[in-house]
Amino acid sequence: MNKNFFIILFIGIALLYIFNINNYISSVFTSFTNGIKGKYIDTFVDSGNFIAKYFNQANAIEELRNENQELKEYRLLYESSVKELEHISQVLTWESFGKPDLTLTKVISYKQANDPSQMWIDYEIGDKIVGLIYDNYAAGIAIGYENKTLALLNNNEKANYGVLIGEEKATGITHGGDNMGNVLIKYIPLWQNFAVGDKVYTSGMDGIFFEGLLVGEIISIKEGVNTYEAYMKPYVSPSKKRFFYVCEIKSLEVVE
Repeated sequence: MNKNFFIILFIGIALLYIFNINNYISSVFTSFTNGIKGKYIDTFVDSGNFIAKYFNQANAIEELRNENQELKEYRLLYESSVKELEHISQVLTWESFGKPDLTLTKVISYKQANDPSQMWIDYEIGDKIVGLIYDNYAAGIAIGYENKTLALLNNNEKANYGVLIGEEKATGITHGGDNMGNVLIKYIPLWQNFAVGDKVYTSGMDGIFFEGLLVGEIISIKEGVNTYEAYMKPYVSPSKKRFFYVCEIKSLEVVE
């Protein structure tokens, strides 16, 4: 039995050598192990790439978050600067009209704490009456009072100046306002045509303003016995403003 076993073993080894089966088995085994190694390497590489990608994304997100925070801070600074510029531009964006003298002046204080329609301003006018302008709109008048200059804003009953209404230029005079900030226009002749929504301009006929300065827009009309009365919504509410332009109309010299 031992002799037959060695004979079969010898023949098997010879066949392996003759047909190179060992190389085939080796190549199959090698391919199998290489496949496992390849799968392992691919899995390892993919995992490494995933981890690297995750950390890269996390870093990118953190950087974007920091940049976003900085942008928010810059935006707040920008908006703050814009507000500052808006306050300045609201005072400085006026047109040069030629005939009137326009002088920038500041508010000193309210005349009375419970009446924001009267303010002391830093401007000397003597006994004249001059117009007040804010952001290209008529804001009221100023008068000499107790050796100082008192600003009477549009909603003050004594802030009276001539206006024109609508395309047909109906005439009227401002005469204070209501508790909603709307301004009353009185003494509008019944034969003059105007309507709700019409724009109101300064007339320039009283020597306080030049003609054509915007004041407001008609919101209601009431017919009286001999005249109309109308309320307008002013384009500017000047009670909390700190600067105005004083509009002083100079008398023209007559050359003989």
